[in-house]
Amino acid sequence: HGRRLEPLLKFRGLSTMELAGQVAMWINRVKPDITFIDETGLGAGVVDRLMELGFNVVGINFGASPSPQSKDLYYNKRAEMWVEMRDWVIAGCQMPNDNELRQDLVGPEVGFDAKMRLQLETKESMKKRGLASPDCGDAVALTFAMPAPAIWNEKWGGPTEPELAPDY
Repeated sequence: HGRRLEPLLKFRGLSTMELAGQVAMWINRVKPDITFIDETGLGAGVVDRLMELGFNVVGINFGASPSPQSKDLYYNKRAEMWVEMRDWVIAGCQMPNDNELRQDLVGPEVGFDAKMRLQLETKESMKKRGLASPDCGDAVALTFAMPAPAIWNEKWGGPTEPELAPDY
């Protein structure tokens, strides 16, 4: 949807299978080219179930190493995704009126590790400062996990064959 962030769907208190069902319904309705899901903790079961059902999903581990071209810049995948998200927001986009998301985007502090790689504040440290886990911010950051193949059709006025980013 271009430079617009759609309102976030928020699910709390669901079992792994219930959440997988909600995500499956969303994928069937929206038909994204690919869906990135936080595979840490309970998310791994959601990823497994959706893959079993044949959906094009990719599990992302926030603590994993950043992409090879960014390994000297970022401490982990989470930091890399958040910087990509920040740059996208700064470049100008429409944001939903969502106070929880706004708080999440300004909550984590930034620092550097011993190798001078950018590192986001841990969720544990945020909790000690009285802040909630930035779940909405993390959800939006997943959008920037890796370049997704752009599959266009007549509706969008582009080619019908996938165009893969040259880095992947």
